[in-house]
Amino acid sequence: MHYWQDWTHLFDPSGTAHLGTGIVAQVATITLATGTAVLVLLRRDPAA
Repeated sequence: MHYWQDWTHLFDPSGTAHLGTGIVAQVATITLATGTAVLVLLRRDPAA
């Protein structure tokens, strides 16, 4: 069986912990990137 056919274990109670960690990591990355973009936009030179 190929790995992509074995996706049902993601919905097992033990599989959700790995999903939770991934979701937290993605939200943290998105927050950091958004914060950096806002800071860059606020500090840019409007005349440039």
